[in-house]
Amino acid sequence: MAIGTLTPFPTDAPQVGQTQEDFDANASGTLSHLNSNFVPEFNARVAEINTTATELNNISSTVQTSIDEAIGDVVTTITNARDETVTAKEDAEDAATVAQSSSNYKGDWVAGYSTTGYSLGMSVTYTDGMNYVSKIDNNLIEPTESTDTIEWHYVVTCGGGGVAGEINFDLGNSSTEFSVSDLIIDGGASI
Repeated sequence: MAIGTLTPFPTDAPQVGQTQEDFDANASGTLSHLNSNFVPEFNARVAEINTTATELNNISSTVQTSIDEAIGDVVTTITNARDETVTAKEDAEDAATVAQSSSNYKGDWVAGYSTTGYSLGMSVTYTDGMNYVSKIDNNLIEPTESTDTIEWHYVVTCGGGGVAGEINFDLGNSSTEFSVSDLIIDGGASI
């Protein structure tokens, strides 16, 4: 907006040494001139400043809302990525345990197996004909039939001897299927 043109004062400015009557007349003329020229222009500028301030506040609010939404999206993305990473890590650990247990198959479960018990990842066939994978080292605890416990992973479908088809190892977090021909047991013999 262009700055308005100021009109000159129609009277002399009041000055020291004037008579009271001349001083009052000059002061009155000056105030009248300011009220009719300067004050309306000043009020218009203040109104423009107030309008601009309101517009800036609205823009600021919109920007803040956009920032809050973007931060929320980033937090959601990071949380989802973290959860997916944790799940993938758990799945990988479970798959590693299954693979290790296949290569560490010790045959039928024996009470008091060695003096230290079964090691983490060793697998056995229990008296119920089902297979179990040790979750801990020095495992001397007897498996509980058809149950996943603190000490043993219960392998859902894997009978002792003559298994055909797919074997599903249930490790709590996920189920991982392996072809029987992919499993290696005691000493490297394939099933």
